[in-house]
Amino acid sequence: MEDLIYKAAYGRRREILLTLYSEGTTSLNRLRNKLGISSSALLFDISALEALGLIKRDGGFVELTDKGAKVASILSSIAPLKNLSMLEALGLRPFVVPMLASPYLNAVAALLLAIWIASIYISRSTLIGVIYSYIFTNIYYILFVSILSLTTILISIYFATRRKVHITNIIIGLFPLLIYPSISIIINNYNIIYTLKFILLLLSCGTLSTATSYDVGSKYETALLAYLSGMFIFPILIYLMLHVYI
Repeated sequence: MEDLIYKAAYGRRREILLTLYSEGTTSLNRLRNKLGISSSALLFDISALEALGLIKRDGGFVELTDKGAKVASILSSIAPLKNLSMLEALGLRPFVVPMLASPYLNAVAALLLAIWIASIYISRSTLIGVIYSYIFTNIYYILFVSILSLTTILISIYFATRRKVHITNIIIGLFPLLIYPSISIIINNYNIIYTLKFILLLLSCGTLSTATSYDVGSKYETALLAYLSGMFIFPILIYLMLHVYI
């Protein structure tokens, strides 16, 4: 995969992949006009990308293969932060993608979980669903409910993505949510902590979308919409309705 990314990361090949990634199946004429290049130049790069197995042609139309969609997703993820839109920046893509590609990915995920459990124990905050609360005082209840909630999130995302997103990558995608207990130990201001839990949950939707687009090759925006609906909007509405009891 690294070799494919290197061969497609520069010049017109990158532009072709990112254009097909954002627009889907496109005619050769439209692609030529959009890139502002000659037919011969376009066909040269199309043939090269086709030989790499990243795109396929059907008559006068061209589209990404599954491998091409994943490469294009990675290329879009590693764009400089200043070039990303606000929605893309929400996924912290220049930060998350290197972690996902790191050979130490499993160790980082294990360390993240260990720190999360330790900070849960110290802070006495309980992860209920996707939102932290202080409804329990018994540490055994706190740990049980928190671990159960995290396990449910991991399994739900794993099967919702048809087992295409690795559990380790989901954990990395959840890191904003997992660092909340650690931050709550340091910050004692209630208003800041109250706001922070929602900000970190929102960031988790973005980082999970980055992990999903990285693994599956799906569009980042599509994944973000799904995560915002399932992990942010509906849970927040439920939380606000029940706020008086929490």
